Amino acid sequence: IMGTIAGITKKFTSYADGFNNEINKAVKDNENIIRELQLDQFAAGIDSKGKKLSPNYDNDPYFKEQADAINQHFTDKKGKRLVRPIDLANQYKKWKWDIRPQAQLVPFPERSISMPNLYINGTFWSTVYAKAVKDGWEIGGTWAETPEMEAKYRTLFGLSPESKNYFIQNILIPALNNYMNTKLK
Repeated sequence: IMGTIAGITKKFTSYADGFNNEINKAVKDNENIIRELQLDQFAAGIDSKGKKLSPNYDNDPYFKEQADAINQHFTDKKGKRLVRPIDLANQYKKWKWDIRPQAQLVPFPERSISMPNLYINGTFWSTVYAKAVKDGWEIGGTWAETPEMEAKYRTLFGLSPESKNYFIQNILIPALNNYMNTKLK
Protein backbone atom coordinates (compact mmCIF):
# COMPACT_ATOMS: atom_id res chain seq x y z
CA ILE A 1 0.00 0.00 0.00
CA MET A 2 2.90 2.42 0.73
CA GLY A 3 4.12 2.16 -2.85
CA THR A 4 0.63 2.87 -4.15
CA ILE A 5 0.19 5.98 -1.97
CA ALA A 6 3.65 7.22 -2.97
CA GLY A 7 2.82 6.59 -6.60
CA ILE A 8 -0.46 8.48 -6.36
CA THR A 9 1.29 11.37 -4.57
CA LYS A 10 3.96 11.46 -7.28
CA LYS A 11 1.29 11.47 -9.99
CA PHE A 12 -0.64 14.33 -8.34
CA THR A 13 2.59 16.31 -7.89
CA SER A 14 3.28 15.79 -11.58
CA TYR A 15 -0.22 17.07 -12.46
CA ALA A 16 0.22 20.12 -10.23
CA ASP A 17 3.58 20.96 -11.80
CA GLY A 18 1.98 20.45 -15.19
CA PHE A 19 -0.83 22.85 -14.26
CA ASN A 20 1.67 25.58 -13.38
CA ASN A 21 3.57 24.94 -16.61
CA GLU A 22 0.35 25.10 -18.63
CA ILE A 23 -0.70 28.36 -16.98
CA ASN A 24 2.71 29.91 -17.66
CA LYS A 25 2.59 28.64 -21.26
CA ALA A 26 -0.92 30.05 -21.76
CA VAL A 27 0.26 33.45 -20.50
CA LYS A 28 3.34 33.37 -22.76
CA ASP A 29 1.33 32.24 -25.79
CA ASN A 30 -1.30 34.94 -25.22
CA GLU A 31 0.71 38.06 -24.37
CA ASN A 32 -1.05 39.77 -27.27
CA ILE A 33 -4.47 39.00 -25.72
CA ILE A 34 -3.33 40.39 -22.34
CA ARG A 35 -2.16 43.55 -24.14
CA GLU A 36 -5.52 43.84 -25.94
CA LEU A 37 -7.36 43.43 -22.65
CA GLN A 38 -5.31 46.30 -21.21
CA LEU A 39 -6.11 48.48 -24.23
CA ASP A 40 -9.81 47.57 -23.90
CA GLN A 41 -9.68 48.88 -20.34
CA PHE A 42 -8.14 52.14 -21.54
CA ALA A 43 -10.84 52.44 -24.23
CA ALA A 44 -13.47 52.05 -21.50
CA GLY A 45 -11.70 54.43 -19.10
CA ILE A 46 -11.16 51.60 -16.58
CA ASP A 47 -8.14 51.02 -14.33
CA SER A 48 -6.61 47.79 -13.05
CA LYS A 49 -9.11 47.64 -10.18
CA GLY A 50 -12.11 47.94 -12.52
CA LYS A 51 -12.74 51.53 -11.39
CA LYS A 52 -13.11 54.59 -13.61
CA LEU A 53 -9.85 56.36 -14.36
CA SER A 54 -9.39 59.38 -12.15
CA PRO A 55 -8.98 62.27 -12.55
CA ASN A 56 -11.54 62.53 -15.30
CA TYR A 57 -11.70 65.46 -17.72
CA ASP A 58 -14.06 67.42 -15.45
CA ASN A 59 -11.67 67.42 -12.48
CA ASP A 60 -8.26 67.10 -14.13
CA PRO A 61 -5.91 69.83 -12.82
CA TYR A 62 -4.36 70.04 -16.29
CA PHE A 63 -7.24 72.19 -17.54
CA LYS A 64 -6.89 74.64 -14.66
CA GLU A 65 -3.16 74.92 -15.35
CA GLN A 66 -3.84 75.59 -19.04
CA ALA A 67 -6.56 78.16 -18.30
CA ASP A 68 -4.26 79.94 -15.83
CA ALA A 69 -1.47 80.06 -18.41
CA ILE A 70 -3.77 81.50 -21.09
CA ASN A 71 -5.35 83.99 -18.70
CA GLN A 72 -1.94 85.34 -17.69
CA HIS A 73 -1.75 86.80 -21.19
CA PHE A 74 -5.36 87.50 -22.04
CA THR A 75 -8.10 89.24 -20.06
CA ASP A 76 -11.01 91.40 -21.10
CA LYS A 77 -11.08 95.18 -20.61
CA LYS A 78 -12.31 94.78 -17.05
CA GLY A 79 -9.49 92.37 -16.19
CA LYS A 80 -11.84 89.38 -16.20
CA ARG A 81 -10.40 86.01 -17.11
CA LEU A 82 -11.42 84.90 -20.58
CA VAL A 83 -10.86 81.19 -20.28
CA ARG A 84 -12.36 78.86 -17.68
CA PRO A 85 -10.97 75.37 -17.02
CA ILE A 86 -14.39 73.78 -17.59
CA ASP A 87 -14.58 75.36 -21.06
CA LEU A 88 -11.20 73.86 -21.99
CA ALA A 89 -12.26 70.49 -20.58
CA ASN A 90 -15.53 70.57 -22.54
CA GLN A 91 -13.76 71.39 -25.81
CA TYR A 92 -11.27 68.60 -25.19
CA LYS A 93 -14.01 66.09 -24.33
CA LYS A 94 -15.87 66.83 -27.57
CA TRP A 95 -12.70 66.42 -29.61
CA LYS A 96 -11.75 63.16 -27.83
CA TRP A 97 -15.23 61.71 -28.27
CA ASP A 98 -14.75 61.65 -32.03
CA ILE A 99 -11.49 59.69 -31.85
CA ARG A 100 -12.45 57.15 -29.22
CA PRO A 101 -11.47 53.54 -29.81
CA GLN A 102 -13.95 50.92 -28.65
CA ALA A 103 -13.26 47.89 -26.47
CA GLN A 104 -13.04 44.71 -28.55
CA LEU A 105 -12.82 41.70 -26.21
CA VAL A 106 -14.61 42.64 -23.00
CA PRO A 107 -18.04 44.24 -23.26
CA PHE A 108 -17.31 47.08 -20.84
CA PRO A 109 -20.03 49.70 -20.48
CA GLU A 110 -19.49 52.57 -22.91
CA ARG A 111 -17.17 55.15 -21.43
CA SER A 112 -18.75 58.48 -20.53
CA ILE A 113 -17.59 61.56 -22.39
CA SER A 114 -15.80 62.76 -19.24
CA MET A 115 -13.68 59.62 -18.84
CA PRO A 116 -10.14 59.57 -20.24
CA ASN A 117 -9.15 56.76 -22.60
CA LEU A 118 -5.48 57.75 -22.90
CA TYR A 119 -5.72 57.83 -26.68
CA ILE A 120 -4.90 60.80 -28.88
CA ASN A 121 -2.94 59.56 -31.88
CA GLY A 122 -2.01 56.06 -30.75
CA THR A 123 1.53 56.86 -29.61
CA PHE A 124 1.04 55.75 -26.00
CA TRP A 125 -1.14 52.78 -26.93
CA SER A 126 1.46 51.57 -29.44
CA THR A 127 4.06 51.32 -26.66
CA VAL A 128 1.91 49.28 -24.28
CA TYR A 129 3.27 45.77 -23.83
CA ALA A 130 2.38 42.63 -21.93
CA LYS A 131 4.95 39.96 -21.26
CA ALA A 132 4.99 36.71 -19.39
CA VAL A 133 7.01 36.67 -16.18
CA LYS A 134 7.41 33.93 -13.59
CA ASP A 135 3.93 32.98 -12.41
CA GLY A 136 2.10 35.84 -14.15
CA TRP A 137 2.51 38.78 -16.48
CA GLU A 138 3.83 42.30 -16.55
CA ILE A 139 2.05 45.11 -18.33
CA GLY A 140 3.61 48.50 -18.98
CA GLY A 141 4.44 51.12 -21.54
CA THR A 142 7.69 52.32 -23.04
CA TRP A 143 6.60 55.82 -24.08
CA ALA A 144 8.77 58.52 -22.48
CA GLU A 145 5.75 60.03 -20.68
CA THR A 146 4.51 56.73 -19.27
CA PRO A 147 5.91 57.44 -15.76
CA GLU A 148 3.93 60.71 -15.63
CA MET A 149 0.78 58.86 -16.65
CA GLU A 150 1.39 56.19 -14.00
CA ALA A 151 1.81 58.92 -11.38
CA LYS A 152 -1.43 60.60 -12.48
CA TYR A 153 -3.48 57.39 -12.80
CA ARG A 154 -1.99 55.29 -10.00
CA THR A 155 -3.65 52.00 -10.91
CA LEU A 156 -3.19 52.37 -14.65
CA PHE A 157 -1.54 49.09 -15.64
CA GLY A 158 -2.86 45.65 -14.79
CA LEU A 159 -5.92 43.68 -15.68
CA SER A 160 -9.23 44.60 -14.09
CA PRO A 161 -11.40 41.87 -12.56
CA GLU A 162 -13.48 41.81 -15.78
CA SER A 163 -10.38 41.39 -17.94
CA LYS A 164 -8.95 38.70 -15.66
CA ASN A 165 -12.25 36.86 -15.85
CA TYR A 166 -12.16 37.05 -19.66
CA PHE A 167 -8.61 35.64 -19.66
CA ILE A 168 -9.50 32.85 -17.24
CA GLN A 169 -12.72 31.83 -19.04
CA ASN A 170 -11.45 32.13 -22.62
CA ILE A 171 -7.77 31.24 -22.36
CA LEU A 172 -6.81 29.48 -19.11
CA ILE A 173 -9.76 27.13 -18.63
CA PRO A 174 -9.63 25.82 -22.23
CA ALA A 175 -5.82 25.35 -21.91
CA LEU A 176 -6.18 23.49 -18.60
CA ASN A 177 -9.06 21.39 -19.93
CA ASN A 178 -6.89 20.41 -22.87
CA TYR A 179 -4.03 19.55 -20.52
CA MET A 180 -6.27 17.40 -18.31
CA ASN A 181 -7.80 15.63 -21.30
CA THR A 182 -4.34 14.74 -22.58
CA LYS A 183 -2.90 13.72 -19.21
CA LEU A 184 -5.86 11.65 -18.04
CA LYS A 185 -6.07 9.46 -21.13
